[in-house]
Amino acid sequence: MDNDVSVKTKAVLVLKKIIDTASYKQLEILKPEFFKRVVGVLRNGIFHEGINAALHIMFAVCRWGKAQLMMVKAGAVFELVELELWSPEKRTTELILGVLSNLCSRADGRAQLLSHVGGIAVVSKRILKVSLAADNRAILILSLICEYSRNIMVPQEMLMFRAVSKICKVLKVDCAPYLKDIAKEIPTSHFDVWKNSPCIDGSLLKRRAGSLSTPGWNNRSQS
Repeated sequence: MDNDVSVKTKAVLVLKKIIDTASYKQLEILKPEFFKRVVGVLRNGIFHEGINAALHIMFAVCRWGKAQLMMVKAGAVFELVELELWSPEKRTTELILGVLSNLCSRADGRAQLLSHVGGIAVVSKRILKVSLAADNRAILILSLICEYSRNIMVPQEMLMFRAVSKICKVLKVDCAPYLKDIAKEIPTSHFDVWKNSPCIDGSLLKRRAGSLSTPGWNNRSQS
């Protein structure tokens, strides 16, 4: 068994080197089967260096729409959340959140994140605990969820898993201005739901002109 895992780990490390030197045209012709196999590495487990190599591969190509679609269809979002639930090391978390932040730019990627019971929780938990890079990516994920999700349960889940209180902390601490710019839009996105919550600073909640009222939104299927 260990020998099999070792072989798979070495194979992924070699694949990472190939991807690192590949041209855009070469990356553009990657097929769905490729992404199924890479996601399968996360699902089936290999040595830690192999996991990071697989994440590097995903991060290298996840900026392109076609690759994002194939990753989401391969179940990448679910597997990334599952992997992050084990509280991996700093670099692994940064890579996971980096891939997720790209996949959540798609509606189907956001839907996969929200369908996982630990999706919002694990992203929120990493804010202000790992690194600036992790903060940037986690806050971007929550921003995308808030901006585009029309699921009435999302703001409640964000309260339950302390995502909103974490965002309020970001607005209070000394951090990069661009990070605050992203974060400050989140508390206003569900003003009517969050304004009376005792777990957040009400002074940070300001109704955004023209913002939608949450009760009129549709269900999770449109996330």
